[in-house]
Amino acid sequence: MKMRTMTYCHVILMVMISALAVSACAGLNDPSGDMSVLKDYPVLVAASSSDGDTKISVDGTTVAWETDDRIQIHAVASDGSTGIAELAWFSGVEGKDSHYASFSGFVTMSSSPDDCYFAYPVKSYTSVDPETGKITFYYNSQTGRHEPFMYAAAPYDENGISLMLNHIGAMLEINVDMEEVAKITFVGNRLESLSPVIVDSRSGEVSFTSQSNVHITVPVQAEGNTYIAVPPLNLEKGFSLICSNADESKSMIRTFSSDGSMDGGYDFSQRTGRIIPVTLSGEFTEYSVTSSRPVAGHTRNSSGLLTGTSVRFTMSKTGMSDKIIEEWGATLVDSQGRTVRQVRYTNADPIIGEEITMEVADGWKLLPAGTYTFTPYYKIYGRYDTMEEYVTTLQIEDPGVYLRLHGQTSFDKYRAGRTDDANSHKNTKIEGVSVSTNVDQSIIDEYSATIDGVDLGTASLTSDGELVVSYGDLTRTAFKSYKFNSYIKIGAWTINAEEKTFHITGLPYEADFTTGDPRNWEPAWAFVGGTVTYDDSRVNYQNSASEDLLGGVRSPKFHLPQDIPVRTAFDACGRNVDFSIVVAIDKAAYLDIYFTACSSTESTVKFGENCVRAEYKVSYSQSGYLAWSPNITLKSSAPSIMYSARSKLYDKALYKIKIHYSN
Repeated sequence: MKMRTMTYCHVILMVMISALAVSACAGLNDPSGDMSVLKDYPVLVAASSSDGDTKISVDGTTVAWETDDRIQIHAVASDGSTGIAELAWFSGVEGKDSHYASFSGFVTMSSSPDDCYFAYPVKSYTSVDPETGKITFYYNSQTGRHEPFMYAAAPYDENGISLMLNHIGAMLEINVDMEEVAKITFVGNRLESLSPVIVDSRSGEVSFTSQSNVHITVPVQAEGNTYIAVPPLNLEKGFSLICSNADESKSMIRTFSSDGSMDGGYDFSQRTGRIIPVTLSGEFTEYSVTSSRPVAGHTRNSSGLLTGTSVRFTMSKTGMSDKIIEEWGATLVDSQGRTVRQVRYTNADPIIGEEITMEVADGWKLLPAGTYTFTPYYKIYGRYDTMEEYVTTLQIEDPGVYLRLHGQTSFDKYRAGRTDDANSHKNTKIEGVSVSTNVDQSIIDEYSATIDGVDLGTASLTSDGELVVSYGDLTRTAFKSYKFNSYIKIGAWTINAEEKTFHITGLPYEADFTTGDPRNWEPAWAFVGGTVTYDDSRVNYQNSASEDLLGGVRSPKFHLPQDIPVRTAFDACGRNVDFSIVVAIDKAAYLDIYFTACSSTESTVKFGENCVRAEYKVSYSQSGYLAWSPNITLKSSAPSIMYSARSKLYDKALYKIKIHYSN
């Protein structure tokens, strides 16, 4: 760091020392001797700049120090204690037009300072790293006055410090020859980072941080020129000055670009400490950015399947350069405040008035019917304009998404009036289980199909006008209802199918008792009365020569979504047990079977008036199905069928039973 001691500095310092001595003594002489007590240490500075004995001087143009100028000091002691203070104007040198200036003040610390770091102006909100001596200047905080950013470092001397302040960058001196201009914004044409700037006070090296401010805005001075301190950057594409009135309803943008419109180019790192004069003249031009109304439509592939929702719009501009538009784009928000579409560009993608397709946000590839709010915006010199006059309410039509569940049981066919088909359908089979939708697989993020909460697993997939997930035929053995559910997720949107219920009624039912004891089946039959047995691969009703013998066999419980009329038939034989007695036509010997609907827990043999009766009159045996019975109505209170036998001198055996739907 250059240091210079001159006669005028010594004169100033002697005066300052005399003036400050009395007030300093009270702070320095602590009668308790406790060195941890905060004390006021005087700071006496005679300041000049590196371009001469003025605040700044270029090409014969000088600007002197003013009485309201302040210098900021950051003091550091060897024990790590620090202090910050503002040094006020003390005096100038008589006859020198305040080109030489002195500043004074106190810095409050727990121990005497060792190193001091100085910054001008204090309104730059500077900060100092006491370990490295690096000073941070915030260029985006300026007043528009002539206040070049300067710094210095020096050891503390209670007898006074002579400083030569060093410039960091250059100064734009702007002559505003326009009416109504209230403020001016400086921005690099590549939106370069302008602030903050870090200066190593020991080496003079300059660097920038990642906290990037890309614009500097200052108020226009009521009298004289307006100044903007420019950081030491090479703005290869030049810069722009944006002038606006107080409410920003009028503006003008003057662009200084690489075509050589400024003498000396735009490398401000080579213009440290210089004044660069600029004149702004002309009239305000109202620049504008406009947006079209958005257009939305659902998209489909060649097979007609939905592939998403497209939202398109255009933006145009007049009276401004793309270079200073930092950002532009639009958002689309649904009625719940969720962003479903967005688009964001920088000035690397200029506004050229072409149609723009908005990008999907948060997975909303396909938009449901509803009201949406479209908001275009742009950002210029750090300020967002949400373009309120172009905010639009958009009504999006229902895309007509469907998710359909397919499959049928015997009951579905019966309910449709196809009784013959129902009776040829296996009673435990769900035929043709599948899910279909009009959404293309490419936008489906999640899919599920379950029966009674159990995932259906793998399936075949086809697509031809519909996306079909096919599981084929399924078997469910229990006589009950089964809930079939499915959903798809398209990003954030979940589409649920309308639940479908499969009814496994147990009909049509066929029992072949030759395969085993029906009491052990699932679902099981029940024997009612003590004279029914299972042997010789059949169900036997035993006879009695002395009286009618009652016995019954009860079917399983059928699942009945509604009352269902059924017919039944059976394969049976009757046999006279006493071959020495000829009773072929003896009406005293008989073999009857009665059947009727009953509860699923009925324990009483049923025969008589409310039963359907089938009569055997045979001497030895008969086999083959008897004709179908008249209708028997099964209902929730009577979901089973009781087969009761009544005989004299005959045994009766059941081999097979059929139960079918009836019209």
